[in-house]
Amino acid sequence: MRLARARLSEVQLALMMLTRLPAGQIAVLPAMGAAAWAFPLVGGLVGAVGGGFAGRIGAGPGPDDGRRACAAGGGFGDGGAA
Repeated sequence: MRLARARLSEVQLALMMLTRLPAGQIAVLPAMGAAAWAFPLVGGLVGAVGGGFAGRIGAGPGPDDGRRACAAGGGFGDGGAA
């Protein structure tokens, strides 16, 4: 149980550091290095959400595909171009 709580705190820290999404409060703040394993997990989540939005607005292969994907999912990143 203690290990699961530590892993959840690490995921929360990664979510807080890499996005602007609210992730609640962390009782015991883990070290940044300990949370590094969760960075790709959070990146995949943000990419999946952004890709889902891009798919919903009909961003298919075309000259403005990158612009649509950035506009659809860029607001979730911290300091992105949105």
